[in-house]
Amino acid sequence: MGKIVDEDCNNHDDNCNDLIDEDLYALCYSGPPETMNKGICKPGYLYCQDGEWGSEFDYVFVADLCKDEVTPMDEDICNGEDTNCDGILEKELDPTDILFIVDMSGSMLDDINAVTSALSQFALFYSDSEVLQWGLVLIAVNEYMSDYGMFGEKLKIESDLTDFATFVQTFSNIDTTNMNGGDEQSLDAIYFSIRNLIGGGSYNVESAAWFSSYANNGSEPAKEDWVINWREDTKRVVIVFSDEEPQSYLVPKITQDLVVDTINAAPDLSFYIFTSGFGNLYWDNMATSSAKIKMENLSSSAEEMYGNLLSVLDETACGGN
Repeated sequence: MGKIVDEDCNNHDDNCNDLIDEDLYALCYSGPPETMNKGICKPGYLYCQDGEWGSEFDYVFVADLCKDEVTPMDEDICNGEDTNCDGILEKELDPTDILFIVDMSGSMLDDINAVTSALSQFALFYSDSEVLQWGLVLIAVNEYMSDYGMFGEKLKIESDLTDFATFVQTFSNIDTTNMNGGDEQSLDAIYFSIRNLIGGGSYNVESAAWFSSYANNGSEPAKEDWVINWREDTKRVVIVFSDEEPQSYLVPKITQDLVVDTINAAPDLSFYIFTSGFGNLYWDNMATSSAKIKMENLSSSAEEMYGNLLSVLDETACGGN
């Protein structure tokens, strides 16, 4: 006479119910035991299949895979969380507004995808709060102009400063199916976005005209109504992503010198340009003329862009204890 026992993970029907290894689950954690349930760290789970413990990855059972566990990072990153799970928050966030200005010309597709992946990776650990606000401006957005029967390019505030979840969703939804732009109005975008930090600036935006080329379609909103709602008493960060030289499509043109002077005059502003190739030389002219302008490498590697994002936050938003 056999003895009915509790089901065990051994590829047998131990409890004699005509099922094998059913309903067997267990918690698992591969990090140092003292870090579990501290900071971001949490256990995962295993289930039993054919006498083995594991979990599913891409619809395939993988033995010994601890699903959904979070283990410590080497050190705290500046995201408002205890990411090394030692019970101490070494790096805290200061109130900071962060504006991305992204070139939507065709050559930027791989780089935009890398930034999207980097933001998604950051979102896994970021403690979303009102401390940081994020905004998105797009350069050279290629849209059909029904009045002219052709495509034209414009500047566009895709998202004013908002919470991170909304920002990431907006960034992920960028339409990259028609990236054929060639008029990268980067100087115009930068000046429009920060001029209210210095009381409007010396350039008469209202009386200026857009260069009348077949490709240029102005801005959304109109240039005279363009306002980024920077908060008071915060740090501000502008990050430009472009592989082309700085350009203006206004008459008279917004010059590099005017943009540099505006960056220098804007309070609590840090400015980064991620660029590569043809853009390096021209942006370097601006960077060498202002200590507030820093150049970084624009890359199609998501891991590199993730590291770059963390470095920017460390240098700007991260206030420590």
